[in-house]
Amino acid sequence: MKVGIALLAYNRPNHLKTVLDAIVKQKIKSINIYIDGPENKKISINQEKIFKLLKKYKSKILINLLRQPKNNGLAFSVTNAITSELKINDAVILLEDDCVPLNGFFQYMFSSLKKYRFSKNIRSICSYNNLKIKSNKAFFLKRFNPWGWATWKDRWKKYNFETKNTIEQIRNNGILDNLPLDLKSYCENSEIINGKHDIWSLSWTLTHYLDSSLILYPSRSLIENIGFDGSGIHFTKTNIFKTNYQNKKTILPKKIKFNLQNETKYNSFLLENSSKTFFKNKKLDLIEPYTFIKNKEYILGNQIKFYIEKFVNSTPIFDIHTHLFPSKFKKFYNVGLIKLLNYHYLKAELFSLGKIKISYFNKLDDHNKAKVVWNNLFLNRYPLSTATQGVLKILKIYGVNDVNQKFEKILKITNENQLSEDDIFKITNIKQVVMTNNPFDKNEKFILNSNKDSNYLPSIRLDDLFVDHESSSKIFSLKSLKDNENIKKILNEIQSIIKLNKPSYFSLSSENLNEFQNDLFFKNFFPLLQKSNTPMMLLIGVKREVNKLYKDAGDGIGILDLDNLEKILRKFPKNKFLVSCLDFKDQFRLNVLARKFQNLKIVGFWWFNNNESIIENLLKQRFELLGDNFILQHSDARILDQLVYKWLDFKSIYIKVMVQKYHKLLSLGYKIKTTDLEKKINFHFEEMPKNNIRLK
Repeated sequence: MKVGIALLAYNRPNHLKTVLDAIVKQKIKSINIYIDGPENKKISINQEKIFKLLKKYKSKILINLLRQPKNNGLAFSVTNAITSELKINDAVILLEDDCVPLNGFFQYMFSSLKKYRFSKNIRSICSYNNLKIKSNKAFFLKRFNPWGWATWKDRWKKYNFETKNTIEQIRNNGILDNLPLDLKSYCENSEIINGKHDIWSLSWTLTHYLDSSLILYPSRSLIENIGFDGSGIHFTKTNIFKTNYQNKKTILPKKIKFNLQNETKYNSFLLENSSKTFFKNKKLDLIEPYTFIKNKEYILGNQIKFYIEKFVNSTPIFDIHTHLFPSKFKKFYNVGLIKLLNYHYLKAELFSLGKIKISYFNKLDDHNKAKVVWNNLFLNRYPLSTATQGVLKILKIYGVNDVNQKFEKILKITNENQLSEDDIFKITNIKQVVMTNNPFDKNEKFILNSNKDSNYLPSIRLDDLFVDHESSSKIFSLKSLKDNENIKKILNEIQSIIKLNKPSYFSLSSENLNEFQNDLFFKNFFPLLQKSNTPMMLLIGVKREVNKLYKDAGDGIGILDLDNLEKILRKFPKNKFLVSCLDFKDQFRLNVLARKFQNLKIVGFWWFNNNESIIENLLKQRFELLGDNFILQHSDARILDQLVYKWLDFKSIYIKVMVQKYHKLLSLGYKIKTTDLEKKINFHFEEMPKNNIRLK
């Protein structure tokens, strides 16, 4: 395999000397140097210095100098160099005069180009890495970096020289919202779309997202960028991108596996730090998010979306209601594709098609149930529902680019790339979740008493006291609540739970709150909660087993009488109630009740309401009626992987609504501070839910 080495130079002889010395040190025999025509007299003088410098290297390295007679700009210089090299070579390594190749750079490049030559899903080899990686193993990302990189002839053929065409493809393919924030901002900028700015790498970067191709990165940086000294065309002086060189060999991985965790870290680093460098060229000042702000304290109208997105993606999440358990409790730990496809939403959708005999399906094991769901909802029809597309989003994260494959193939890929518990928490930026614990079930009680994982907080569900389940292994029967002696036993049990476990709240899912007609129990129960400052969560409007054949997928919407809730709020004014209701038509009245009772806080979008169109509608309604005096959301996740798409989906809707709200504030004369906006978003996602529960 023939590999060309191209070095771009322009007007910095001192930088070029540093780069050439590093190249010679690594015993490279020949190199092609591309120099664009000078833009002015000052640059002409510097280029003459470069030509004199190159003569001094004749004895050290063979240099082929390729000069342009006129100034064509950076984009032409780069793309022309790559295209020229790949006319005569199978691959190319590209350096610029501010990118110093550190020891091991060329060895890494040559080895990688050879090893992955026929791996068509790898598009680029990059060498700059700012991440602190413990392992010596190289890894794969989607995010491209142009500081010392390489590619192959067949991959470069897909490069679109018209950036606006690539952006159009990104939009048409529905990828825009999945891009890192800075890239998304570029794609939405009219100056860039219309080709007024010379950013050659944007089109190449976006190409990786278009076809889900990957980029290899070394475990430690093999490039030192010395161009942030104020000498470059675009950037000011900074030390942000300086790396700490470590002399250790990078091991090339056998498995080609996208590293989502490192991708997230890398994007965060670029987002956080690139905006601090600012562009020197005033023509580029229009590019969000790098707009130079003379008064950095306040946000401009064209920056609202960027800052909201930035803060939403950096803010920790406190998930106030889930059905998740720590991985140490293997029997209750739900993760992976088989669990995802056995989710009751998907089973209900499958049964509704009328193509599957339910009795036959229910006899299958989970593996074969998942296979039936996959074949019928994903292969034999377009997956258009929220639940099916949620699965597809997770598969994409796990590196499944082609979903039109048989179940066993998809399962193999996801099993190989399955994210750990820690990874999922880091990716979603979730700091803590609240479990749903049933201490009245003998099989589950031990979780409550033995859990030491601070990421998982307990809550106590009372459902088993009021609802008979076939599979339940109850400590108390439903009849116990009709007997004074047994009620005392239950209350004593609850008192000990409060003291020992310090639950975040107690909860009850109910159709119409008729359970509260039992004064014998509740007149003593609520004083216990009040005394310990423990809230009560009410999930109301669910009708159990609308269709018993569906089993866990058979629950539906009941007829809710919010008068019962109103009575409870009045009767127990010193108790705090966290409420979510199931029927869409009840939501408006629930919002009005939250305006009238201080002891009521609305929580998220439960069950059938957790769909894009409904969330957007109700979120706007709640902001209009309550300001932000409600708890934004909870995932209600039953499988760990669901945290990813449930929170990503909600964030995108929240951003959309918040952008509208803050644009309106600006139009009404308000000045918005960046610090205040960041605090507000943190309040929504973390502080508000924490403030309304009992924390240990």
